[in-house]
Amino acid sequence: MLKVIVLGLVAFATTNVDASVALNNTDCSWVPPTCLPTALCESTGDAAEPCRVKDNVDYYPQQLHFAYAGASAGTAMTLSWSTYAQVQDSSVWIGNSEDSLKLVDTPVTQTSYYQDETYNMFHHHATVSGLAPRTKYFYKVGSKVNATYTSDVYSFMTARAATDNMDLIYHIGDIGYADNAWFMPGQHFGFFYEKVYNGSMAPAMGSIPCMVLAGNHEADCHSPACDASPYKMNALRNFTAYNSRFKMPSKETGGTLNMWYSFEHGPIHFTSMSSETDYIGEPGNDFADTSRNGNFGDQLAWVEADLKKADAKRANVPWIIVGLHRPLYDIYGCPNGVPEGQNAFIQAAFEDLLIKYKVDVVLTGHQHYYERQTPIRNSTAVLEGVSSDFKTYDNPQAPVYILSGAGGSVEGLDMIPDVNNATWNAVSNYVDYGISTLEANRTMLSWKFLNSSNQFVLDEFVMWKTSPAVAGSNDMLY
Repeated sequence: MLKVIVLGLVAFATTNVDASVALNNTDCSWVPPTCLPTALCESTGDAAEPCRVKDNVDYYPQQLHFAYAGASAGTAMTLSWSTYAQVQDSSVWIGNSEDSLKLVDTPVTQTSYYQDETYNMFHHHATVSGLAPRTKYFYKVGSKVNATYTSDVYSFMTARAATDNMDLIYHIGDIGYADNAWFMPGQHFGFFYEKVYNGSMAPAMGSIPCMVLAGNHEADCHSPACDASPYKMNALRNFTAYNSRFKMPSKETGGTLNMWYSFEHGPIHFTSMSSETDYIGEPGNDFADTSRNGNFGDQLAWVEADLKKADAKRANVPWIIVGLHRPLYDIYGCPNGVPEGQNAFIQAAFEDLLIKYKVDVVLTGHQHYYERQTPIRNSTAVLEGVSSDFKTYDNPQAPVYILSGAGGSVEGLDMIPDVNNATWNAVSNYVDYGISTLEANRTMLSWKFLNSSNQFVLDEFVMWKTSPAVAGSNDMLY
């Protein structure tokens, strides 16, 4: 069975090391028997100072992460990492075991989108193709000729085809709250935008595919340091960091950068869209200057084309799930059951397409809480097939909307909405931090909302799908 971890936001607003080429040994943490972060620090054997920064630390790969790639599920993976200095011979090694790694002949792109007198970072992306679905591979990255400047060996599992298993993280925007790092004590006036992800997510993102969406906190830098520097402000506007640090399979699916793209994972087609740009009524999100963010292309035309293709492939890939950062239906944005404000603009732009192509589930975040709705069409609950306890949706006749935004952030949870007159709200939780998991086969989709502290199940429900083309399959995915 395949399990998808769904995140709406995360709480990382501090870092393990200084995001600068001027590191010192105080940036290393001794957690016996290891110095952290391992990409940049090493043990000394000296009890007085057990850790030190590695020599020529600028060339060491760090912040490893990866994402699905390729036109066919499970045949390619894009590996990404960062270095403080440019590496002319940046390379990738792949193998079926730690001892069988071979150099891969694939281009490695290298970009640096911001630098100043103390900071520069280069982001490397390499797409490895010719892989087999549902296969474990081992890999390392770094300098081709200097083994000192290569990473540790990591592993990943390629995506499953329509008949195999796989795990992934689906992060629905507001990935690191980098633009809010200055909220933390002692960080009010420093330039911390680029410090947030230095190693914080590497243990997870270096081992599990992480598919991401754009949220409003990926748009700009608006810390005091950026407010005081037109250069910093404009260098980091319009999702520049987000589109440089990650690489989603937009090229293979006709999408644009990391703003909108799709991928297939077993019996699920995921259509990832942007609630932040490129539709009528899009939010501004821009602090940099008078220019609006966005202008990435015709998102709505792409969404319709992608959903149309997905709907035509139901016999092989029966589920369609849409990911969108901001919600269309949530209590705060629809106090009387009808979308208002930004929710109304999102509804006008996207809902007709979601209904036309029979989207099964719409996953969102943005609001810092958890809500699950009944199936909804044009602001009206569609209760055909929905059990009285809202625990079972049997062949629902409209998209099901889920807001999973309680992952945590420096801003905390949002307040309980003052008014709730929505007849389509099935479950609400405004007090617990948590993540959501998704399990599915061709006829069943199971959803759980788990408490982050103790993994207690706070909400769960099951959707059933009956189709002559797929009925009777027990092929599960997680």
